[in-house]
Amino acid sequence: MNFPGGTSRLARAGWALWVLSLVTPTADAGFIGAAAPFVSFWFGLLFIRDSFGGQPLLALFGLILVIAPLANITLFVRTPRWMSMVVPLIPWIQLAALYMYLPNGNAVFEYYFFYPWALSMALIHLARLQTPAPP
Repeated sequence: MNFPGGTSRLARAGWALWVLSLVTPTADAGFIGAAAPFVSFWFGLLFIRDSFGGQPLLALFGLILVIAPLANITLFVRTPRWMSMVVPLIPWIQLAALYMYLPNGNAVFEYYFFYPWALSMALIHLARLQTPAPP
């Protein structure tokens, strides 16, 4: 089987963690990780819309929420090598933004699906960096 991120053990472990993140629930079992990208994207768009009311930080927060789930696309398409160095940071930027914005910031640590997702992004992109660049 040829994985988009490569066939190394790092890539295979990354893909296993990515699939695991899709079925991992929140602490209260409110929803599973497969719903998170859609929820994040939707709320990001709402925050960007609401930022036009004179709160520019909402636009930045909304942009972070929109970009983070789009990082999943980099797993399935060929991207420049520099993206493999940047994309693994995106989930952690999103976590920090949620921690700072939410009234109970500690609640973000109960999003258990986040951890296998963030680690999977790092492993898959690290595996890509280890493979030689195509000519």
